[in-house]
Amino acid sequence: MAGHLLIVWNCVKAWFYFHAFFSFASEVVYCSVPYIFIGSLLFFALIYFAKVPAPSASIVEEILGKDPYYEEVSGEDQNEITHRYSMKVVAHRGAGLDAPENSISAFKLAKEKGCTAVEFDLTLTADNMPIIFHDTSVERVTLRTGNIQEMMWADIKKLDIAAKHPFKERYKGERIPLFEEVIIECLEMDFRLFIDIKSDLQPSSFRVKGNKVVETILDAYNRYPELYKRAIVSSFNPLVIYLIRRANPGIVCSMAYRPHFFSYESYNGTVGASRPRYKNLFKHLAAQWLDVVHGWLLEHFHYYLIGLSAILLQKDIVNMHVVSHWRDRGLRVIPWTVNLPLEKQFFSRVLKLTYMTDTLLAVSDDLKPRVSRQSTREIHESTTNEPNQLFKLQPKKESTINEPNELDS
Repeated sequence: MAGHLLIVWNCVKAWFYFHAFFSFASEVVYCSVPYIFIGSLLFFALIYFAKVPAPSASIVEEILGKDPYYEEVSGEDQNEITHRYSMKVVAHRGAGLDAPENSISAFKLAKEKGCTAVEFDLTLTADNMPIIFHDTSVERVTLRTGNIQEMMWADIKKLDIAAKHPFKERYKGERIPLFEEVIIECLEMDFRLFIDIKSDLQPSSFRVKGNKVVETILDAYNRYPELYKRAIVSSFNPLVIYLIRRANPGIVCSMAYRPHFFSYESYNGTVGASRPRYKNLFKHLAAQWLDVVHGWLLEHFHYYLIGLSAILLQKDIVNMHVVSHWRDRGLRVIPWTVNLPLEKQFFSRVLKLTYMTDTLLAVSDDLKPRVSRQSTREIHESTTNEPNQLFKLQPKKESTINEPNELDS
């Protein structure tokens, strides 16, 4: 009797497995395929109508210049290429190792050294004054402590941001500048500008500060129309960039990205992510999940939805495959922050990228106009009367930039 009951039970299980498989197969064949098609079509329609069209290629080239990559591979006439602007180096925070970061003095020094583009950070004070400052707190670069978004402009403008800089004696008394002050100075120096928005990651404060910083950018473009052909707005927060471009599609924008941005405060390719943003375990896990989702969305949808023109990537994740991936999507790749001389040569000469740096040391070749390779015919014509011209030794040029150990303190 027990044997019969066991067979009956096995029959029940077999029928259950067969029925489950048959039901699943039916769903796939008769229902899921149409659902997948219809769902994908609806999803595409949603993205298509929500997206902001990217600026024209001519406007992007007016700001970023000709892509260095195409100086080597295009078949354009040499004279045409030579006379077109091509951005090679961006002074990150005004090259903050050479002078106090995000300062008027740093921007002026970058201009003196021949740099044509600067990056600086926009944030808001407690009384919503737009200033140029990177950190959330002031202790790293000043002798004071405090959260920048909890301090009033009347107190912030007294801070000396050269107090902890290696050249503090030379720049003693350097102050945090206002956003408008920097805009005026940089436009007068004919800089290309990267305006990096430092937005608060907390949803409660972002609703207030985020909207205010968007208004600040829109107002700046209204007051200084030259920015349309001289500036590019960037942020790690895709929502900020989307709100700006949704309100004014004429503004050229980029996204800054590094791995583990939402869950960790810093990252580099050697040690990976470090210093978790949140001590609470559940917040930390949620931030890690957000990192994964954000990375996937940026690669597959955000760049198209927002209408990005460039992507600013942490240098340790940039390689030829990554550059090709984003170039196929119509985006320029700009790595940050490239400070070592060999790294500068790699990104400039091998990957042929514009790069951001904290120091303009060892970039003299990148700051000079790069002449494209001459045609074989031109070389032949230039050496017809002097057949040995190509083999003459050229005198060694004196370097115009001091080495790091030769700098005056």
